[in-house]
Amino acid sequence: PLDSTSTTDPRMPRETFIDFDALDLSRDVVTKSEVLEVLKQRGRFEQVDVFTAVAYRGNPVAVVIDGQGLTADQMQQFTDWTNLSECTFVLAPTDPAADYRARIFCPGRELPFAGHPTVGTAVALFEARGDNGAAGIMVLEEAVGPVRCAVSGHPGNVFAEFDLPKKSEPFRFQAAPEAVAAALGLEADEIGFENHVVGGWS
Repeated sequence: PLDSTSTTDPRMPRETFIDFDALDLSRDVVTKSEVLEVLKQRGRFEQVDVFTAVAYRGNPVAVVIDGQGLTADQMQQFTDWTNLSECTFVLAPTDPAADYRARIFCPGRELPFAGHPTVGTAVALFEARGDNGAAGIMVLEEAVGPVRCAVSGHPGNVFAEFDLPKKSEPFRFQAAPEAVAAALGLEADEIGFENHVVGGWS
């Protein structure tokens, strides 16, 4: 399993509500202060620093705790606006075996699964539920399938780990060793040996 100790990012208030309809995210400049002026009960979110116990030292992810009612276009628009590598949106599950449904977006598209957004979402939900110090299991329904997460800790310092929902699989990947070597700044004879050749894995 992958694991992380994470901290919520103090740059953003814990109780922030965003009215996506009132924001024009297509503008060139939309400041955090403009977001904070729009305080309706839509899209409460946290920014979580994953893989660290020290603020600003981890891999940040935005987690919209209540994404119910948002369209995929709105989710994508908000994700692009955050300028982070990923953003997750928590919804009611459609799988009875799951506690929550999580949709993961990166700039430009939705992802079936990603590790650090899964950890960040579990941490944010743990804190939102108020499970202070009580270790627990939650199942996130993601596009790849159900992801079992174990979470424990205290607000601001939460540990989370998850079981990989699917093993890596090879996929068709064709590239000349010379091209791969050039991209990596290596010589062609440094790419592969014997039966080990250039390939791709999910």
